[in-house]
Amino acid sequence: CGEESFGTGSSHIREKDGLWAILAWLSILAGENKAVLGGGEGSLRGVRDIVCDFWGVYGRAFYTRYDYEGVSSDSAAAVMEQLRAKITSFAAAGGQAEELSAECTLSGADEFNYTDPVDGSTAT
Repeated sequence: CGEESFGTGSSHIREKDGLWAILAWLSILAGENKAVLGGGEGSLRGVRDIVCDFWGVYGRAFYTRYDYEGVSSDSAAAVMEQLRAKITSFAAAGGQAEELSAECTLSGADEFNYTDPVDGSTAT
């Protein structure tokens, strides 16, 4: 899958997924510069150009990561069971939006699941 922030969460790329971020940016740059590289008019666009255009359309994006390394396994399992129960009750209600508080409405819920197409392993 690659790094969950795709290397965009800070001034460095965490863990070992820098290669995926580099390949992705090379692909983006190639697509953005396809006409110029093919002999067309204009100048090459860099990462800064692309990011500033993105921010202009969608606003500044940010990523926050929360690691809960000090949580006991039992406590973490209890939280997951509560979340699974909420997903089940949401589905049983036909997936109708549910107001959780004055500021928060649940409009969709599922549990992450990924099956690797190469080796068939599953991450949940």
